Amino acid sequence: MKYLLTSAFLVMVLNASAQADPDLILLHTGEHLTVYISSISDRTVTFNYPDEEVEYTRSKNSIEEIVFASGRRADGSEKVAINGPQDWYKVIITDYPDDIEGLTKKGDLYVKSTATTVFSGAQKIDEKATKKIKQRAAQMGAHIVYIQSQTNDKGIRRVNRSIKSGVAYGYR
Repeated sequence: MKYLLTSAFLVMVLNASAQADPDLILLHTGEHLTVYISSISDRTVTFNYPDEEVEYTRSKNSIEEIVFASGRRADGSEKVAINGPQDWYKVIITDYPDDIEGLTKKGDLYVKSTATTVFSGAQKIDEKATKKIKQRAAQMGAHIVYIQSQTNDKGIRRVNRSIKSGVAYGYR
């Protein structure tokens, strides 16, 4: 009988310690996620929800702060506030898929910029296309553009051109 009580007590203690307090992820949208964090990289946080085994990954671009069960806090990213087309210069361009994990798709983007003369430099034309895609993303309220393809070459008239396509993402 004594052995049975000791075994039952040991099982209860081990079970209680296995179910540690959860961590808290504070998102830029104002939402709070109560989760168990399994890993953190430079760009992402991997976690699972209580009573679930499925792992989820979220970009640090969508996370304001992480509060660990121990009370320790870790910063996420600084929120990029896009309040209209005038904030186009704040839009982030990326080609890393991890940067958009957990963000909301706002729409597809396609821009083309072509030189007016053969003397226009390729770099200037590329900068013009980048500015255009950022402006269109800002009009959608997006703060990040995931570039899917970009081409810099000479078009039919032998003048420099830059073509970019991507997807705009935002917090909501």
